[in-house]
Amino acid sequence: MTRLRIAGFTVIFVFLFLFLNLFRLELMGGRKFRELSDKNCIRLLPQEGSRGKILDRRGDVIVGNELSYDVMLMPKDAQQIDQALAAVAGILGRDFKDLKNTFKNNFIASSAAVTVAKDIDVKKAITLEELKSNIDGIVIQPRPRRRYPHARLAAHVLGYLNEIDRWRLTKLADYGYKTKDIVGFGGIEEKYDYYLRQEEGGLSLEVDSRGRFVRALGFRPPKNGRDIQLTLDLKIQKIAQDCLAERKGAVVIMEPYSGQIIAMASAPDFNPAAFVKKANSSLRSLFSSQEAPLINRAVAAAYPAGSVFKLVVAAAALETKKINLNTSFFC
Repeated sequence: MTRLRIAGFTVIFVFLFLFLNLFRLELMGGRKFRELSDKNCIRLLPQEGSRGKILDRRGDVIVGNELSYDVMLMPKDAQQIDQALAAVAGILGRDFKDLKNTFKNNFIASSAAVTVAKDIDVKKAITLEELKSNIDGIVIQPRPRRRYPHARLAAHVLGYLNEIDRWRLTKLADYGYKTKDIVGFGGIEEKYDYYLRQEEGGLSLEVDSRGRFVRALGFRPPKNGRDIQLTLDLKIQKIAQDCLAERKGAVVIMEPYSGQIIAMASAPDFNPAAFVKKANSSLRSLFSSQEAPLINRAVAAAYPAGSVFKLVVAAAALETKKINLNTSFFC
């Protein structure tokens, strides 16, 4: 009888334990686990808008945008990820291990797509798009990127784009900026970054327990940034830069009555497209060069007063009646 009692109490205790845990999970933690389940079945596909264009005084594009294509993978089980990575590596001509390391480094959560390759050409994007019917999880995401049709022209006036650094993130976090955002560094791109900046949109998808697409839940269209028109004249800007050629120095051409800047050139200069293409060797040479090509000598260097100073003295003398239009000096 003693053994039967012990066995009976053990069975009652086990069932009581299971009941209490079921009560805790269903009634006390039900809402929490429901929210976790909902998050686990939703995938977010971000879609970027275009950054605002920068135009010259005639409306000609100094900096514009062009479509680029990124390869993204939806996180699934390890076997499916490896199969998708192998297919992507074969088409892009990339090493499988490199792509897998990229996947691991960029992985944030099971609900977020992971970017494994950026800026692929349109032919490879089409080839990968055709693979989607056979291999689950591959997403080709079109993305606008900066285009510089005039290469180095007015580079110091424009500035360049790069991933946000800690100093800027600390200052701009309250304005919606976050880690890995692309922001302006120097020139117009930095000064008017919030004006040029686009708003991200995207598509939310529902997937089943195996990560397969079930239905689209909603779409928020991205918003493009606003365009900016400068007072620069591209034709005069080109003449100014050509005159500097291989010299070091700066040229500023200003409309004297309005103060509008018609041209501002600094030499040596740089190509802002190097920051878009992330050419590491080019970027290293820009930052390490003793010529300091990133410095805008028109506004960030000191020079002795030259013949331009004569205009200031002459204007002051005319205003104070110390000289008249017929006064001459022997030089």
